[in-house]
Amino acid sequence: MERINSIPFKNTKEGRAPSERGELLRFFALKSEWSIPRIAKKVSHLSVQDLYYMKSAFEDRERRNGKITAIKWFFWSLKPQDGLSTGDHLQPKS
Repeated sequence: MERINSIPFKNTKEGRAPSERGELLRFFALKSEWSIPRIAKKVSHLSVQDLYYMKSAFEDRERRNGKITAIKWFFWSLKPQDGLSTGDHLQPKS
């Protein structure tokens, strides 16, 4: 399996540390076989905390049900459902 850090960022300068958001985008791009800009557009409304939750849930679904099921869940969870376009449906209810 290819490591996430082995996929190079485009237009990065030497010695510049990648951001947390960039690392998460790279993770989802690797898993879904989409480009980083395309993933970034899809998740632009989500916070980094939400992306960490989605990464955790993605890895759990991938381990239990396989990669295809995890990818379907990822894109299903990004689609607005019942008018929720802010990602509120990903937050646990208190």
